[in-house]
Amino acid sequence: MTIPGHIDSDELALEWGNCRGYRRLTETQSDIDPESSYWLSSSCGRIEMKVPGKLILDLAGPGPVDEAAAYWAGVLDWSTVDEEALIADLKEYGCNWEYTDEQANRERFLWTASGNVYDSDEPDQYKA
Repeated sequence: MTIPGHIDSDELALEWGNCRGYRRLTETQSDIDPESSYWLSSSCGRIEMKVPGKLILDLAGPGPVDEAAAYWAGVLDWSTVDEEALIADLKEYGCNWEYTDEQANRERFLWTASGNVYDSDEPDQYKA
């Protein structure tokens, strides 16, 4: 059992600015195929993006992901993504972020949405 505010020895604390998340270290990455495409979506379904599995592995694994997030946010097509919907989705995470930087918002969305797929008990349900 995990006690709020406590990190078990088999968990890794992840931080992005002033928002924390946790990822189990005992989970394997083998369920995410780097060559397959997956759907990333916002928590309320306002945003949906088809991305390679490599992106999910780059952003949801242990360790710093800043460079990978910046890379992927720069190469994806954001033309169909409404910036206000993106900000609304990020606010639902309850983090005290500044939302004025479009690039940072995109990186945060990719980080949080990738973590949802990576941490899923059934990541194949997200396959495109």
